[in-house]
Amino acid sequence: MTGSVFRPADQSLGLDYIEFDARLARDGSCKPATKAAYMALSTFADVDEHTTMSPAEVAGLSDEARRLLLPYRKSIAARVGRSVDTVDRATSDLANRGFLVVTAQEGAAGDKDANVYHLTDREQWARRTLQRAEEKRRAMEAGEQWPPRPAGPYVPRVYRDPGFDFVKLDAPTVANGEKDPLYKAMYAAVASFVHGKQRMTGDRPPTYKELGAAAGIKSRTTISKVLGEMTDDGLLLVTERYDSDNGGRMASAYTLMDGKWWAVRALARMRDAMDAHDAENDLVSMEMNAAGGVAAPDGQGWPHQMDRGGRTRWTGVAAPDGHHYKKVSRSRPASGGDGRRPSAGGLARAGARDGAGTGNAAAAGGSAATGKTPRSRKATKTAAARPVPGEHDVYAAAAALGVIDAGRVPPTFRKAVREFLGHGGSEARSTVFTTHPRTVEHAVARLNRGWYAAGADIRSAKDYIGPDPIRRPVGYLTAVLLAQDCTRPDCERGSILGSGEDCALCGARAAEATAAKAKAQWEAEAKEKRAARQAEALAKEAAEQAEREAAAAERTAAAQAAAERAAADAEETARLRAQMAAEFAALDEAAAIPAPTPSEDAAPGQELRKSIRKQRDGKDATRHANARDAAAALLATVRQAEGSAGPVIVSTGGFSEEPPF
Repeated sequence: MTGSVFRPADQSLGLDYIEFDARLARDGSCKPATKAAYMALSTFADVDEHTTMSPAEVAGLSDEARRLLLPYRKSIAARVGRSVDTVDRATSDLANRGFLVVTAQEGAAGDKDANVYHLTDREQWARRTLQRAEEKRRAMEAGEQWPPRPAGPYVPRVYRDPGFDFVKLDAPTVANGEKDPLYKAMYAAVASFVHGKQRMTGDRPPTYKELGAAAGIKSRTTISKVLGEMTDDGLLLVTERYDSDNGGRMASAYTLMDGKWWAVRALARMRDAMDAHDAENDLVSMEMNAAGGVAAPDGQGWPHQMDRGGRTRWTGVAAPDGHHYKKVSRSRPASGGDGRRPSAGGLARAGARDGAGTGNAAAAGGSAATGKTPRSRKATKTAAARPVPGEHDVYAAAAALGVIDAGRVPPTFRKAVREFLGHGGSEARSTVFTTHPRTVEHAVARLNRGWYAAGADIRSAKDYIGPDPIRRPVGYLTAVLLAQDCTRPDCERGSILGSGEDCALCGARAAEATAAKAKAQWEAEAKEKRAARQAEALAKEAAEQAEREAAAAERTAAAQAAAERAAADAEETARLRAQMAAEFAALDEAAAIPAPTPSEDAAPGQELRKSIRKQRDGKDATRHANARDAAAALLATVRQAEGSAGPVIVSTGGFSEEPPF
């Protein structure tokens, strides 16, 4: 897990977050400067209509206030972190996309003034909601499944409808001009993949490729750099994930810490309001006690304390003429007090006994003030209880769980901690921890075990809808700290205090040992199974490799054998051809003897020569036929040995002829 330092952004805009269109957050074709301009305009617009203020609404204010409230081009550029020209291009792009309507304004002298910008995202969200409702109605009437299953070609998740209309972004962060538009675009992209309340990604976190496609960033180096900057700012918490079965890294999980920023700011505002309320009460009490009873202003009524410290305000009910009342407040031991006993609350008449307030103005009216000076009482000094050694360490451990604030510890939890540590003062009752006090280590172990082992961090979430929800985390943590399961008072989680022996009554230590042994056995079995799967995979790969090598060797041997057979056949063919040439050499010589040329002197013996030639030709034809048959048989054997399919030409002396086969 990648740690980060929690540093909330400077809160100076009067709002914690803005609403940003979810589809635009995943639109990689939209430039980061355009998205940053959208965010900057959202910080100027009101939260209901998403429209910026007009110059007429701030007429009469100073120039500094006008620059702070009105979206001048330079003011927008300062929050975007780019030039005015870039802002003009960005606003034009937003207008073309249908997200912005710009209305030009003129000053009193006819010169240009700050424009009025209206973001139309709310109208688009309303239309999408109506469209989804209509599609659902049609699907239900047709008996079709809702939501419909995806059909057609695969569409990457970045380009699908996210299923929600807007995401929440921290207002001071997106209004910080020192942050690059790439930073803000990546912030919006991550926000489109996290849960709206828990601010955490689900079972399938986005990959670098998906985040880059949504933010319009192609370089993985730039994506890693921007995410690292968000982590350094405390805005993002990155949890690295690994595949335990197959090995290798998986897509990291992301948690946005802006929700914690908003809670811290809300708590700070509440504390400021409480401090202002206490200061106002102290001032009113000092003035009234110094006057000894003053009349209420005409028509305004009197301030009073509601709900044990609620906001002091005017009730709007006028006091009867001549009837004087004074404010009675509770004493504060931590600040020294004013010596009075705590009153019953409400209003008391001047001169009445301290603590005689009835709680309403009607009971106090009916008679004029007597004018007697209140009887003075001796002031009783009270001091805060001394802290117990180690209690602040326990508060820090509880604060690390996110349950309390170490600077403002609830009284109930403070009393429980002091009781657990064996404090015998007035704030703690006599219990088993009084006789057998525990240490800080015991307290921290109890808090961590009772909080995480029982899943209290999940069950205490506001949006948790499962069984056994925890609605009061402080009370739950107090009960966990003071729980004593064993009947033996000196038993702490199965171990006897002082001796360290195992407790025979509860056997908690034995149960923990059994659980640890079972866990170790399960981990060992899982490790063995993984090793067996890896060994099986390696053996399978080795067998396949051996089969591939054997097949290759077989193919090589077959090729070598075929080459040897071809060489032998070629040698046999050459031998047969030489034999045939030797056997038919005489025929070739006889065929080469030229025929006698007829001449005029041979005319008388011409008939004799024709008769002799006919006899010789008959004998030659017979010899040639016999030789041809023998050659055909011999060449058939050669052809079978060579595997030749072409015609064989047999030489029979003076002519060539294709054998009849």
